[in-house]
Amino acid sequence: MIVRNLVILSIIMFLVLSVKAGDSLHIDQIGLSILNERGTLEQRHALFDFLYYQERTSKRGQELADVLRKQDNIAPGHAALPFRAEEQSPYQHREDTGKIYLTLDDFEGKVVLLDFWAHWCIPCRNGLRAMKEFYHQNHEVGFVVIAVNSDPRYQFGPWQEAIVEEELKDYYHVSAIADTLKTFMNVQPDDLFYNYYVQAIPKYVLIGRDGRIIGNWIGYTEEQANEIKKEILNALN
Repeated sequence: MIVRNLVILSIIMFLVLSVKAGDSLHIDQIGLSILNERGTLEQRHALFDFLYYQERTSKRGQELADVLRKQDNIAPGHAALPFRAEEQSPYQHREDTGKIYLTLDDFEGKVVLLDFWAHWCIPCRNGLRAMKEFYHQNHEVGFVVIAVNSDPRYQFGPWQEAIVEEELKDYYHVSAIADTLKTFMNVQPDDLFYNYYVQAIPKYVLIGRDGRIIGNWIGYTEEQANEIKKEILNALN
């Protein structure tokens, strides 16, 4: 009972801190807290439940419910959602095979890092460099990196050039959306971008050998990169 009361108290405090002084809680403030992943996932669900029924069932409320569902998708312990994405590495030869598609099932029993990035994103490229040597040290024991690019179709050339510049020959390379002719404002339910809740890059999602989410991270720092490497080593052993 004491633990439950402490949890409730922490949620109440989070609700209070989620709005500016003098404001009342309503769907706009709560929506920003949910979209920006403020607090824990449990607290964000509590924020949504705090809304009036009419707000929860409104169009805006249903959009926020969908966001929470996608945040649940990448929560530790959740089964990683399947995907299908075209391999688009400039090193991939297609003379006689045509398009090659990757699915999560292709990596069954592996530890998979989804690394969401773009060619223009300096922190993203720093993260790619920080992981490269570690990847080569652990690839043979079951570690895989899928570099998921967030560039729009018209920047296909710069994306491919960045792969070569960073010497990422051994990574898998796919687009964040299943059909790169779509825009990011029109993603579909089978897209990596949609299912893995990519609101900012770089973003990292780690999937264990059992196909379940180990963790997810946003941004790049050396400290965080070391944390991700530690989680990978734990998952490989």
